[in-house]
Amino acid sequence: MPIFAKNLEALPGLTHGFGTVGDISKPSDLFYCAQKNGSTVIEVGEGQEAGVMPGDALFTRTARPIGIVTADCLPILIAI
Repeated sequence: MPIFAKNLEALPGLTHGFGTVGDISKPSDLFYCAQKNGSTVIEVGEGQEAGVMPGDALFTRTARPIGIVTADCLPILIAI
């Protein structure tokens, strides 16, 4: 069952959820990383095809769905 953070629910336009495999269905337009423990940061912009991106961090300046898949690393989400 997904977990939702009350402080993130207060941000307009932000949809979020935390869970384990199978808890949250991934939208078809979701961007997420194939993390390699490196330092590659990718900007997600208009016209890019959704799916796995070859980097360690993603950011966007537009309304794009970005996900974080983790194992033993702490996920960090910054929304402004």
